[in-house]
Amino acid sequence: MRVNGFDSISGLVAQGLGIGVMPQLVARSVAGGSRFVRVVIAGNWAHRQFVLCHRAAASLSRAAHSVVQVLAAAHTQKVNPASHK
Repeated sequence: MRVNGFDSISGLVAQGLGIGVMPQLVARSVAGGSRFVRVVIAGNWAHRQFVLCHRAAASLSRAAHSVVQVLAAAHTQKVNPASHK
């Protein structure tokens, strides 16, 4: 079954209707306490990748443009650390 929202997932789990997959930090928040068991998923498939989505650079505020630059630079350094020494 697929539901929208982590609160819905934790509600179904609490009612004994299944198990749920969610980010660890979210699980601490919505599936905390002794009613739930939280297990870290092993394997590379469990790692998430995020992308930054934004409007065209010309329409961004200075602050938003700065955030884009910082996050893009962090990605570039991670991909090719030798080029930024």
